[in-house]
Amino acid sequence: MLTPIRVRGKRKHNDSKRPRIVPISNPKDRIGRWKIPSLMTSSATSSAGTPGGPSSQEISDSQRIADGARPRKRRRKIRISPLESLPPEILQLIFFYAMNLDLPLASPRLASLLSSEHVYTKLCLSVFRGCWDEPQDVPGDELGQLQSRILECRWLTLELLRKCERKYYSFLLENKKQQLGIQGEGEQEALDAHLSMHPPRVPWIDCGITVDEYRYLWPIIAWENFSLPERLLRGPWAQEKVILLYKLCLGGAYIDWKDSNRGEFISQGLIEAIQEGNATAVRVITLLMPVLGDGATDMLKQAVIESDCNREVVKALIAADQSSSLPCIQWGDADLWRWATARRDEGVEKGFWLLDILRRGMFEDELHID
Repeated sequence: MLTPIRVRGKRKHNDSKRPRIVPISNPKDRIGRWKIPSLMTSSATSSAGTPGGPSSQEISDSQRIADGARPRKRRRKIRISPLESLPPEILQLIFFYAMNLDLPLASPRLASLLSSEHVYTKLCLSVFRGCWDEPQDVPGDELGQLQSRILECRWLTLELLRKCERKYYSFLLENKKQQLGIQGEGEQEALDAHLSMHPPRVPWIDCGITVDEYRYLWPIIAWENFSLPERLLRGPWAQEKVILLYKLCLGGAYIDWKDSNRGEFISQGLIEAIQEGNATAVRVITLLMPVLGDGATDMLKQAVIESDCNREVVKALIAADQSSSLPCIQWGDADLWRWATARRDEGVEKGFWLLDILRRGMFEDELHID
């Protein structure tokens, strides 16, 4: 016969106090085949109508919880500030008066009210100057910062910039026609005479722009407190990005090599353009680099050895180095001569071409490559 062993701390459970489990009649219940009967009694239901008793909504939620269902979600009323409740027209007037680009970031509602093509176009026309002799809506010390902030925005695309450019020059032409009393055939001559005082600052690069875009400078970049964003200095180098960067170079964009890290970004962007074999991007990027520096030889080796001597990229790098005030390519580099000699021995035409360039670079002050 077994003797029961009592364990300290254990007590017998009174089965009469346990909740009674009964089968459910609804087979679609999520809990399963069994459930605990609702704790709602007739007294609780009768107390719903009394002032001190629970409300009908609370009873309904309690019943749903007891039945295993989720309580109903109550919609929270969204409150908007007095500024958000203003009409879009008045809000846009405030935005253009303050010129605070942080205003759309204050709330999603403000961002939606200030995110339209009309706002983008007017903002670009107000910030990017058309001509030097025109009065500006923005103080000069803040103009460069605003231009830098706008260029960081992804809504500023080449298509939008070209649309603003056409709108500006059509407006400028109408003003000149009224001032000079010109009609008919002299319209284009009046515009050319007005803009002839602003010759292009950079050489022509066939990257996909028109001749008028090259001659008529817009946008015009501020001289102070300006900084090109990182998104325009790094790859991948799609054609739209290359054209946009070239138009900014025409307008006077520059790199602050002393007080910013943009020099590191554009150097990395040049390496990425070499790896992609994009000679047009290399030509545009080197416009922002007055001197290739000590890394000129390494970049040439990147284009020759690792990119299998892309001729257009090699010519773009050599042309940029020759046009700088301090050429830095080392024409006697052993790795370049070794690669060119090996390709010549294999009968590859690129080897003969590169050896000729290396020989000429060692003895000629100005190297011109066809």
